[in-house]
Amino acid sequence: MTHLLIVKDERLLCDLLATTFAEAGFSVVKAHSGAEGIRRFRETRPQLTILDLLLPDMSGVSVLREFRYVDGSAPVIMLGGTGSSLLEEEARKLGVIDCLHKNLDLETLVQSVRDTLGEPSTDAAPSRSVFADRTPGARILIVDDDPQVRKLINSFLTREPEGYRVSMAEHGYEALEKIAADPPDLILLDLLMPRMNGIDVLRHLGKASSRIGVIAMSGAGDQGLVKSAMKLGSFDYVSKPINLAQLGVSIRAKLVLMRRRPA
Repeated sequence: MTHLLIVKDERLLCDLLATTFAEAGFSVVKAHSGAEGIRRFRETRPQLTILDLLLPDMSGVSVLREFRYVDGSAPVIMLGGTGSSLLEEEARKLGVIDCLHKNLDLETLVQSVRDTLGEPSTDAAPSRSVFADRTPGARILIVDDDPQVRKLINSFLTREPEGYRVSMAEHGYEALEKIAADPPDLILLDLLMPRMNGIDVLRHLGKASSRIGVIAMSGAGDQGLVKSAMKLGSFDYVSKPINLAQLGVSIRAKLVLMRRRPA
């Protein structure tokens, strides 16, 4: 079985890539930062690495340089799409196999890996984009005490082509009532709220949080809360102020993963 390392900080997209490659018969190890990627590379010596060009703690080029100290010829495919041609040029000078766009469809990415490793092609289904498995009409609950944040996210989600059905709650108690009455497919959960914060909501949900799906929302200074939320069942988090494009990607990735999850 071919062993891959995927280094990508966007956890849900990393999970989606890992799931896709596992379904294609690969053994996958994940890392969500440059430092973790370097450590995993040294530990596992993958047959091929898929490396994000930009990571939160360092650039993919810096990670690649560390790889080269360990193995000067290890195959690496860089995921770019940043518009930074200088970084891509540096990556190519360091011997990266290719720099591919982040929005490349999954089947083409899998086939690129097979081609790099010299593996035979498979009779795959027609190529589809990362988010071809759309989830129209998914129910999303926004839980945030700030009415402006609720209004902003609601306006964004109801304009999305998926036709999300959106409901809102301004604190944890209201959220739990709405979840009990009509469980959503996904919860966008603010971690820092009066009366009942997001951590307490997750504690009340217990195992149900993994069935529903939770994306935590937090400020830059709430990293302790974020870690607690991840332990209690949140699958990802987005930082405030909210980047709506990033939020949309996280939502679609999570819904796709949940739909593809075995019953």
